[in-house]
Amino acid sequence: MINIIFSGGGSGGHFYPLIAVARELKEQNKDIKIYFTAPKNPDKGALKKEGIIFKSIVSGKLRRYFSFKNFISPFLILTGFAQSIILFNKVSPKAVFLKGGYGALPTGLAALVLRVPIFIHESDSVPGLMNKIFHKFSKVSFVAFREAFPVSSRVKVVGNPVRDMSSKLTRDGAKKELGIATDKPIIFVSGGSQGAGEINELIFNLIGDLKDEFFTLHIIGKSKMEEYEKRLEEKGTIDDYKIYPYLYEKQLKAAYRAADLLVFRAGAGMIFEAARNAKPSILIPLMSSAGEHQLRNAYSYSASGAGLIMEEPNKNIHTFLALLRKTIGDKNKLKAMSEAAQKFAKPDSAKEIASTLNEYLI
Repeated sequence: MINIIFSGGGSGGHFYPLIAVARELKEQNKDIKIYFTAPKNPDKGALKKEGIIFKSIVSGKLRRYFSFKNFISPFLILTGFAQSIILFNKVSPKAVFLKGGYGALPTGLAALVLRVPIFIHESDSVPGLMNKIFHKFSKVSFVAFREAFPVSSRVKVVGNPVRDMSSKLTRDGAKKELGIATDKPIIFVSGGSQGAGEINELIFNLIGDLKDEFFTLHIIGKSKMEEYEKRLEEKGTIDDYKIYPYLYEKQLKAAYRAADLLVFRAGAGMIFEAARNAKPSILIPLMSSAGEHQLRNAYSYSASGAGLIMEEPNKNIHTFLALLRKTIGDKNKLKAMSEAAQKFAKPDSAKEIASTLNEYLI
């Protein structure tokens, strides 16, 4: 049995691409056993389903601002490093695959000390701190955007591994699945499972205008659901507007199939999911994201013709509404954006990464 350790931590953006790669890797080589290290188990169900063994390794964030937690972080990192050394000695991994995030630091440091080959993947156009560190030592650095690292023999542009959200449903079938009984254009708005305050407020403040022209599907976030349900009750019944805390996979596939236009943040996961589903989109980047990576992701994607960018739309919601109306009213524009998204997509991203890892492992 060949052992490999995957590591990454901080958000689902670090975790779910690893799951996609793990699935492909095990399909290509049945003799591989995969361990996943992180401070917390982000999804027990997903790991169990894929037969991945979770090992809790503590870590501390390297904050680039003052915080009293900065005094604790070094001790957490040292503890995690010791835990990683013990794990490496126990399972003797042939390679380590790092996805970035603070949770990957102890595992990466242990790999360096014990001279275990390192592979990394960077989802954003601006590399995170962990990947900047380990890129210097990696056998191969996989990137979603070619701007992430200077092109070299050690850098492979593979896109971002995402879930296959394609559906066998017809558009009418998808609408029926979601309980949509209108012929209005459908807008699918997502701030992710945690919601996005800026996007939530934007759509909520415009819903009086949107409901007359569009049907809006809105993922509001689990933590925000109760608040917005109460606010909706105060507004009274609003037709052609549905809010969800999140969508299960079956619903999500139907939402992508039914939607005419997507509105979302500019995280790599959503960008590549939109591209894989060939959907036109309006991107609202989080301006405070580290290294302005969401803004740069958005401009990289927009340059392909697949998406439009709206910066800080709450400062002028009517400009956003005008952009929405103009875009969704131009069928030729929507078609061209859809075709551009399809060209931008890299549906074999996980397979490409797994193939490279497998070549090394065997």
